Amino acid sequence: ISEVFKWLTVISMAVAIKLIKSKTELQQKNDQLQHEKRTAELNFLKLQMHPHFLFNTLNTLYSKTIQNSEQAGQVVMHLSNLLRFMLEECNKPQISLEKEIKVIRDYIDLEKLRHGSRLNVSLILPTGYSSLQISPLLFLPFIENSFKHSLNNIRGQVSINIQLKVTANDLELIVENDHVKSGKKDAYSTGKGIANVKRQLELLYDKEHFLDIDDRGDTYYVSLRIPTKHHLSNV
Repeated sequence: ISEVFKWLTVISMAVAIKLIKSKTELQQKNDQLQHEKRTAELNFLKLQMHPHFLFNTLNTLYSKTIQNSEQAGQVVMHLSNLLRFMLEECNKPQISLEKEIKVIRDYIDLEKLRHGSRLNVSLILPTGYSSLQISPLLFLPFIENSFKHSLNNIRGQVSINIQLKVTANDLELIVENDHVKSGKKDAYSTGKGIANVKRQLELLYDKEHFLDIDDRGDTYYVSLRIPTKHHLSNV
C-alpha cells in the first residue's frame, strides 16, 4: 500500500507539473497573440493617417507651382522630409522626441508657406529631451487638427500656440487655436485622425495618459500628457 501511495504521489506531481507547464505555454501563446494584434492595429491606425498628410502637402506644392513661386522648392524639401519620416520612422515602435519635433516643424513650415502672413504660430519647445522616446505620430494629428479647423472656419489672421513640456514623469503637448462657434456638431474631437490617435493612446498607455479637449468659446484647447518613463515593450 505504501508503494502504491508513493507512486500515486509521483504521478500526481508529474500531472501537476504538466498542467502548470501547459497553462504557462498557453498563457505565453495568448500573450504573443495579444501582442501581435496590438501591433497590427497600431500599424493600421498609423497607415490610415499617411494619405491625409500626403494630400495636404501635395496640394500646397501644386498651388506654389501654379504660381511659379520660388517657394515651391521649399515645399518639396519639407514634403521630402515628411515622406522620409513616414517611410523610415512610422513603423518603428518608438522614435526620439527630437524626430517627432522635426516632423512637426516641417508640417508647420508647409502651412506657413501656404497661408503666409495670415498664419501666426507660436512654438515653444523644451530643452534636454534628446533621450526621450515616444511612439511616432502621437502629437502631429492634434497640431494638424488645430490648423485645419482654424484656417477653414476663420477669415483673416489666425493664431495657433503649441507648447511641449517635459517634467520628471510626464511629457505634455498643449495646443491652443482660434475658434469660432458655428452651431454645427463639433468635429474637432471626432475626426478620423483624432479618433485614430485616441485609439493608439489607449493601446499604448491604457489609463496612464491624460487627454483634454476643451471648447473655450473663442479658442480650442488641447492638453495631452503621456508618461516619460512608460515602457512600450507591449507594442
